[in-house]
Amino acid sequence: MTEEPKDIKKKIVIHTIDEVENAPDLEPLWGNWIFRNSVILQAGEPGISKTTFNYAFTKAVVDDLPFLGVEPTEADLCVFIIDFESSEALMKSRMRSMGGMPKNTHRFRYYNDPENTIFDLIDAVKEQKVEPDIIIVDPIRYAFNMRDENDNAEASKQAKYLRQVATDLHCAIIIVHHSAKNEATGWKKASGASSRTALADICMNFDGLGDNVKGEPIYPDMFKLTIPKNRMMDDHFKLFIRKEDKTFTVCDPPKGYTEGEYDPATARYTVQQMVKGILNLHVAKSPVQILAELGNCCTRQALYKALGHLISLGEADHNGYGEYLRTNQHK
Repeated sequence: MTEEPKDIKKKIVIHTIDEVENAPDLEPLWGNWIFRNSVILQAGEPGISKTTFNYAFTKAVVDDLPFLGVEPTEADLCVFIIDFESSEALMKSRMRSMGGMPKNTHRFRYYNDPENTIFDLIDAVKEQKVEPDIIIVDPIRYAFNMRDENDNAEASKQAKYLRQVATDLHCAIIIVHHSAKNEATGWKKASGASSRTALADICMNFDGLGDNVKGEPIYPDMFKLTIPKNRMMDDHFKLFIRKEDKTFTVCDPPKGYTEGEYDPATARYTVQQMVKGILNLHVAKSPVQILAELGNCCTRQALYKALGHLISLGEADHNGYGEYLRTNQHK
């Protein structure tokens, strides 16, 4: 049975839209895909390396290093992994395979005793003043004492609780779940109640590249990572990733696995960061000027997408004359 904290009656205040001007901007922690105050749901079949992927990501982030070629947006991030399925011996082995412990071990926190639920652990985080920037819960079915993972009412309560935690702790929460057995795709890939994925801010899918007639993966060292749902910044994320010796790198897809030219999301994000670096706080620039300064390394369409994302993040603005400025709201 899912435990649930007691509801506290809050005064209802109805606002006017201009009040959101005082709200903080979106706060990305990694690319356009992990944000503070958000819940990210990862779904994929067992054995596709979701857990190892998250450990590799965490090791890079706590040491302020790029992961898949993308640097963390902030320095000195703390990540708390709640790993209900890994023994400490397995964690030690995993770290060895990744080249050893991170330099900043104090920023890599973990808990792996399945006897406690997420409610107990969040209380402990607050009591011990851990202050994580990212919490990874792997898997979600152990985090709550679920009666039925297909129960939408129960899943809704879980999702609302996680959202409240993300807001209270000003962090991102990544929850790991297995995929449905019915070959579902898109944001419906995760198994169980649809409200769990419907209420997530971001849905991140891990997909293998198919099996041969013996039921074996055709490309066991490769998978596709997609984000079919991103309330924060929808950039049609698709990435092919090669896994080797507990390391992950962006790679080209096998022939026939994409239609048209493959445009990795991380490459588009690199363009976005280059555009941000070219924009000026005081001198407005036209798209033609920006493209010229970029050495025409991308299309005009890619430039406008990058500018749109930067405006959404509060890192750029336009002056009403088709020109763009950098804002001073972010570093």
